[in-house]
Amino acid sequence: MFALLFLCSCCATVLINSQGTGATVVTLFEDINYGGSTFGVTVNADCVSAPVVAGFNDRTTSIQLPSTNDCVTLWEDRDCQGDSFNVIGSQAFADSMNDRTSSVSPCNYVGPSKQSVKP
Repeated sequence: MFALLFLCSCCATVLINSQGTGATVVTLFEDINYGGSTFGVTVNADCVSAPVVAGFNDRTTSIQLPSTNDCVTLWEDRDCQGDSFNVIGSQAFADSMNDRTSSVSPCNYVGPSKQSVKP
């Protein structure tokens, strides 16, 4: 597994896993209704703590997924720990995780024990 980080003045994109199979591309937005600065991340089967690395820690307010059937979990702490919130499809305002997201995983991620915040 490898990770690449591409930075520009308004966004950062992280690509995990060269195969790209089963991956979901997630766009995190700093403001409500998909506004403001963005952070794009490709989520496979693992936890991605990329928002912390790219300086987007605790800045997510809305989230966009490519399909209404895609599901990712936003985590309060890095390494997919702490409170969590499942997002299915896109969400213009991630109320319970507003400005609290430090990592992202697929909804079926099996990792550390979770204390969940239900959508």
